[in-house]
Amino acid sequence: MAQLVRSTPPPLWLVRHVVNPLLRRLLPGLLGRLLPGMAVLRFRGRRTGTAYAVPIGIYDHQGVQVVFTESAWAANFRGGAPVEIVRRGRSSHGHGELVTDPAAVGPAIRSVLAGGTSQRMIGIAVEAGHQPTDDELAAVRRAVLLRPAPAG
Repeated sequence: MAQLVRSTPPPLWLVRHVVNPLLRRLLPGLLGRLLPGMAVLRFRGRRTGTAYAVPIGIYDHQGVQVVFTESAWAANFRGGAPVEIVRRGRSSHGHGELVTDPAAVGPAIRSVLAGGTSQRMIGIAVEAGHQPTDDELAAVRRAVLLRPAPAG
């Protein structure tokens, strides 16, 4: 029996060795202005302190920026963490928080899809005619909410 909702990421070797290095270099400049739905997320590992720069697709959900991923780097935002977002050639600081609760992840994914984003852009595939549940969507993607840094 085929899965009704499944993850469809591009090949890992392609992302790690071709796409991410290229986007890390190009998104902070002109390409970032041409691809407004893309950004580079800069943060430090919560245990190792390692600096990361991850190209991401970034979406708006109820006035909050959100990233959908199945990647291990998202665990760095469990409990919240500071983040720098480089988007459209500009840098801003904020706070990222990992969300795994199906009651929050499911509606966020549906909202982004309803706004015109394709399933492929967020790396999922839903069987035609199937209305996915929150649990099904949260099983293939987690969300990282990105909020602006508090003024002060």
